[in-house]
Amino acid sequence: METLNYDIFALINAPAAPSQYVLVGAQFAAKWLIYLTGLWMVIMWIRSGRAMRTALLDSAFAAALGLGLSQVISYFYYHPRPFEIKLGNQFLYHATESSFPSDHGVIMFSITLALLMSRVSRPWGSGLMLVSLVIVWSRVYLGVHFPLDMAGAFVVALFSVLIITGLPGILDKFIYSPLLKIYDAILNIARIPHTISPRS
Repeated sequence: METLNYDIFALINAPAAPSQYVLVGAQFAAKWLIYLTGLWMVIMWIRSGRAMRTALLDSAFAAALGLGLSQVISYFYYHPRPFEIKLGNQFLYHATESSFPSDHGVIMFSITLALLMSRVSRPWGSGLMLVSLVIVWSRVYLGVHFPLDMAGAFVVALFSVLIITGLPGILDKFIYSPLLKIYDAILNIARIPHTISPRS
């Protein structure tokens, strides 16, 4: 498995003298697309109704659970990054810490898969899956992750999403509904028009 992991990494990882256009694009994707995804989620929360907000809450909770699981796995299982074992070419700074699973991959796949689980958010989830794949490609291309780190991230994310979406009644009753009521109350107190942010 590790040999296959190294072989696939060698196919994806950037050459010693990569195209500057591809390099800049990969660095932008690796560093900033995850933040733009977060900004998109905030905008969608403001502009959408209850169904989409529920899907966004599923995404956020799944990402949080997945990230927590990722930290536990990294604590008990240390896998060196490519640059630690002098493998491939590195074009993005990263601290020396366990590479498996990828936190970026876990967060993006959790958000994407959770959105795909809801009919109202499925089109957005499909689009974000492409964004997720670009991010995970870029981090392997730039030499800070192995392909297996991303495969592991997908499995962790899928597990987290299944847990979160498998508890809809509990989460809606004790967390989602109270949060949405508080949000609506804040909008009403601030007299934010429904045309700007619909009520849940």
